[in-house]
Amino acid sequence: MLINKIKIDKNNILSIDSGTNSGEDANPKFSFANNFRLIKSTSLSILFALIFLAFLSQIGSGQAALIITPNITQIRKQGDNFYLECTVTGGDGVGFYWTYPNGTIIPYQGTRFISQSDQCLGHNCSILLFNDIRKEDEGIYTCVANVKQYVEKKGILLRIYEPIKFTHAPKIQNYTLGQNALIHCVATSMTNLSVDWKKNAKIITKSGKYQPTKDGLWVNNFDKQDNGTFTCRAKEYGLFYATASIDIDVNVWYPTAIIDKPDPNIRALIGEQVNLTCRTEGNPISTISWYNNNFLVRNVTNDITVLNDRNGTSVLLINLRKVNDFGRYICRAYNSIKGPVEFVYDVKEADIPNEVQEIEIIAVKANSVEIRIMPPAYDGGSEVLYYMLQYKSQELGWDNSSILKIPADSLRYTITGLKPTTKYDMEIVPVNAKGKGMPFVANFSTNDDTSPSSAINLMTRFSSIQLLFYILLPLLFKIIFH
Repeated sequence: MLINKIKIDKNNILSIDSGTNSGEDANPKFSFANNFRLIKSTSLSILFALIFLAFLSQIGSGQAALIITPNITQIRKQGDNFYLECTVTGGDGVGFYWTYPNGTIIPYQGTRFISQSDQCLGHNCSILLFNDIRKEDEGIYTCVANVKQYVEKKGILLRIYEPIKFTHAPKIQNYTLGQNALIHCVATSMTNLSVDWKKNAKIITKSGKYQPTKDGLWVNNFDKQDNGTFTCRAKEYGLFYATASIDIDVNVWYPTAIIDKPDPNIRALIGEQVNLTCRTEGNPISTISWYNNNFLVRNVTNDITVLNDRNGTSVLLINLRKVNDFGRYICRAYNSIKGPVEFVYDVKEADIPNEVQEIEIIAVKANSVEIRIMPPAYDGGSEVLYYMLQYKSQELGWDNSSILKIPADSLRYTITGLKPTTKYDMEIVPVNAKGKGMPFVANFSTNDDTSPSSAINLMTRFSSIQLLFYILLPLLFKIIFH
């Protein structure tokens, strides 16, 4: 049949007209009464069926699936031994071989790599053995299978495990007082990784001051307590478990200051040694120099010794051998943040002590009196060595007095061998290495019997009028109130 015309009318009816040949109907006109949409749907179904048949034909013709077990990237430690298995399903294997990452074929009987082909659990397969793997063995290993007229390939990536690395963690990191900044510590790993921090063996937790980040530890307001060693510790988990840590010395810079300032007024005698201490704080550690009357003190004689430690403290030892050794001694300190700062000692020759502040009468008896000495308010710059006590009856002169030497630590003392009902004068003089101080004069009276009197707690520096007043005071009270 010869098709002359194909026509689709407005109702989507398809008509085919053909010419007339001998022996054929004179009007062979075909009409498809089905809707055209149905025809299109049927055509699509036929198309999908043909594609499916073509797929089955390919399988039947020998196309096969290639599987490598395990089928994920292999991360292995150096020195490990393991194997990969390559299996063909859906076809008969003709031959297998394996290739190195550079594409060359792995021999069947190598030393560290052995390729073996055999039947594995009823399937065509090949096994690649790895012995004592090394860093240079990294790369993609490919299994090649010849299945009939097809060549199938599949590769697996081998990576050699590397321990945790700290890629940016300087061991010394410097900051300034009050700064907000990051302590740098970046750790890398081939597996999952977490990082924590310690300071002085104590775990640092997230707070307003410290915030751990992926790049380190953020610190708000660096202070002096942040000086020291921080430990950045990384932990792997998952495929491998391992830990690694690095210690970071953190320096918080702040200016020099002189601390623990002692009394700057030093009193001593020729022949004595004085020790002048200058204690500083600061970071970096302070540099300290000494000056005497604005001249640099050099540690060049036996008279002066300078002792410096590594913690910012300096001691100046001076052997006072002559008058010129006295004067102003200045400690000057500085560091790279600030300087200099100074502290001045005034070293003078010691003086004699002042008089004692008071003599207190504790108890009076017929033959003795107990006293308490209140030391002088100023000892002259040289400690009191002893007290010179001189006493006599008021009837006698000082030429007939008795003299006692009272140790400086015996401030409570009893004078014995006195006469009953007798008035006495006494004088006490403090003595230091420089000499005798000013005298303190007092008087007292003994009782007329051997029984102890009540304690008399009076200032004992009396004139005759004051004594008369205190004697007559009780009589005046009796007259007034009786």
